[in-house]
Amino acid sequence: MVAAATLLFTERGYAATATDDIVRAAGVTRGALYHHFVDKRDLFLAVFHTLQAEIEGATRSVGSFSTSADAFEVFVAGCMLYLDTCRRDPRVVRIVLSDGPTVLGPEQWHVLDADYADASIGRSLRRLQVSGLVRADIAVAEVTMMLNGALNEAALFLARSDHDPALAMARVETTLRQLLLGIRVAAPKKRA
Repeated sequence: MVAAATLLFTERGYAATATDDIVRAAGVTRGALYHHFVDKRDLFLAVFHTLQAEIEGATRSVGSFSTSADAFEVFVAGCMLYLDTCRRDPRVVRIVLSDGPTVLGPEQWHVLDADYADASIGRSLRRLQVSGLVRADIAVAEVTMMLNGALNEAALFLARSDHDPALAMARVETTLRQLLLGIRVAAPKKRA
């Protein structure tokens, strides 16, 4: 049911998807749907969490595939992977970023989004701070919130952009790096 709902919510949007369409696409009865989910919104929430878990798993894998010894660059790569995933995956843009705030309500959506951001961005920033790559005086919770908001807006920009995708990604990466310069500890200058 979650897979069928994901496909339909992506193609049609939440409002235009009836529960009858979901049960028909999933090959189950209406009773089966209501056995597992309270209502369509509850099913949407399950889809939302599934997509967020996929994103978190993908961004966590960046570190294991990175050849960079610089943990800060691994962090930037994780942020860029999130943006590239959003650009390439219409499910994320439609369900998580576009319909999510409307269906779940802005307050619940922000709480859930902040929880996922803290689990990925916040955790990474705390590790970078402990390792001395991020300034010790930054407030990680606030930086996490602001960076997450910037990444979500950049993801929507990329998904809706008519620009060349490679050029748009390059511009967003440059901007992201400029934003992150304020929290990164400057590398010590080498002596001649």
